[in-house]
Amino acid sequence: MATFIIPDIHGCIKTLRCLIEEHVRPVYNDTLVFLGDYIDRGPHSAATVSYLIELKQKGYGVVPIRGNHEQMLLNALYNPKSAELWMRSGGSSTLASYPSWTNEEGHSIDEFIPEEHIAFLLSMPNYLKLNDSVYAVHGGIVFPITESDDSLQRMLWLRPWECEDSIPLGATVIHGHTPVPLKVVQLQVEQFGLLVNLDAGCVFAGREHGLGYLTCLNLESRDLHYCPNLDA
Repeated sequence: MATFIIPDIHGCIKTLRCLIEEHVRPVYNDTLVFLGDYIDRGPHSAATVSYLIELKQKGYGVVPIRGNHEQMLLNALYNPKSAELWMRSGGSSTLASYPSWTNEEGHSIDEFIPEEHIAFLLSMPNYLKLNDSVYAVHGGIVFPITESDDSLQRMLWLRPWECEDSIPLGATVIHGHTPVPLKVVQLQVEQFGLLVNLDAGCVFAGREHGLGYLTCLNLESRDLHYCPNLDA
């Protein structure tokens, strides 16, 4: 029984499928923890969400954490004034990935996104405590942890340098959200200190040397699987 942790996918479904089906190859007793940002920027957001739902329906131990991009979509659903921020942040690529999408005026976002997808996004927690000392989150965690709205929002948006000083000695926060080169991810996994950033910027392939990889950490063995972007 293993715990696999996968960060920001951003609609890169071909890369995700390759990583899971050819590299990780989980069994039903394993747990697949996803660190948020399944949507936006990449070409196949709708298919990515459908794939995660499909894995869960097949009986795999899928545990998705909410990312800031999922939150922006949800904000846009329930507050039209928030839609502009989401669209500027990659929301247009997400809507375009749904077959029924049309950019004609007079339509609301929830006309194009299936209720099953919306329910899936709404069900996601903001963080997980994986064991006595290891936490999983999209952005970061400020300790001591509280369940206030402000604290939960910061988990979606924080950068590592904004929360590192609060992390208790002996604890580790595994996160995504802040793209770094693959070598940095590998080093942080090897050191396994206060912060372990798994986001090797899959959707940003070609933008900066070392980016463009989707990673997966086996928490128990500390093995790091990775796959280069196949969706670019």
